[in-house]
Amino acid sequence: MARAIVFLLAIGVSAPFVATTSADQTQKSSPQVDSQRLQKLHQRINRLLELHRRRQLNTWEHNPWEIMHYTLAYGVKSRVHLGGPGGPLRPAIGVLCFNISCAGYGTFEPWGELPIAREGAGAQGHPGQLLAILAQCRLKKDYPIVVQGRRFTVADLIESEKRSCQEGIELTFKLIGLSYYLSTKDTWVGADGQRWSIAKLLREEINTPVLDGACGGTHRLMGYSYAVWKRRREGLPMDGQFRRAEKYLQDYHRWTFKLQNPDGSFSTRWFAGPGDS
Repeated sequence: MARAIVFLLAIGVSAPFVATTSADQTQKSSPQVDSQRLQKLHQRINRLLELHRRRQLNTWEHNPWEIMHYTLAYGVKSRVHLGGPGGPLRPAIGVLCFNISCAGYGTFEPWGELPIAREGAGAQGHPGQLLAILAQCRLKKDYPIVVQGRRFTVADLIESEKRSCQEGIELTFKLIGLSYYLSTKDTWVGADGQRWSIAKLLREEINTPVLDGACGGTHRLMGYSYAVWKRRREGLPMDGQFRRAEKYLQDYHRWTFKLQNPDGSFSTRWFAGPGDS
């Protein structure tokens, strides 16, 4: 349910999250009732966030993958203990970007003249995942990154994610990160020699089944929403791939609410069909 809520928030849902009862279905809820439902949901989410905030991570026991996901909930204000549960508290994003060893793993490795986030055990599990998380934390481009004593910035990580775009690979998280940091008018040449853009990233992702994406397709849909959001923010025409993405989001928005269970939870089969296992 949590990831479904995140997706719905990402596409700007304004409808109540709690399923209506049979009595409610005979008439539309008033704005006041909807507001009260959302306020109660907001309070529940805040209580849950505060519960987990007290369970702070540390660099002795927790790897970069875990710390990356911790920052998704608490953003740039996230803190982790250095060296163990009793160690001094330091900014979680600083620990990641300064490549401090976490459970024996580093976050970055050099890629030519640029930094790139490691993939595999203890690190990001998808291409571009770290940049996507930094984007969701709204980290600025000039934030420092240190790899093997060499100083870089988030802007250098953006450049490496641009250059490493290739057809036929998972581009979901690159789409989220690059949509946030770039203009939808930008173009660049990848290491494969092809010219890329946000529109091309969208095309590649839309041509891949949503349900094949990470976490049942949730992140792929979030990638669409980031690109559509940026296009709107720039005041540019919602045409071509952006129009396709917008329609996909509208369709999946409606489909998601059709899968909602009577108790307000969402399908345990993600977007594949109804389920409450």
